[in-house]
Amino acid sequence: MEETRDIPAEELSALRNPATRRGAFDRLVGAYLRPLYWHARRLVVVHEDAEDVVQETFIRAYDKIGTFRGGAGELGAWLYRIATNTALTMLRRRRPGMPPRNTVYCLATPRTVGPQ
Repeated sequence: MEETRDIPAEELSALRNPATRRGAFDRLVGAYLRPLYWHARRLVVVHEDAEDVVQETFIRAYDKIGTFRGGAGELGAWLYRIATNTALTMLRRRRPGMPPRNTVYCLATPRTVGPQ
């Protein structure tokens, strides 16, 4: 599993300040992009779905960072929770029995092996 760095308290303050939010959020994305991708990939399996989950995670986090009440040490856990909930919602919305995207099917007819 990839390591993420702890976010300093000053960085959390920069995330909450509208004037400095964009730069601080870029640094947050840089720190958490790969770890969140692999977390999502384990849940949804398909590469494109994992990318969608991570993108939606960062959009939701950016929109809601002003409501985040935890400390700097809890920011990573908050991001992972958003990613997990987003992935689970995606999986729930799939129809039962529907295969994941990009599933490859073998259309060849089965043959018996050995002498006929």
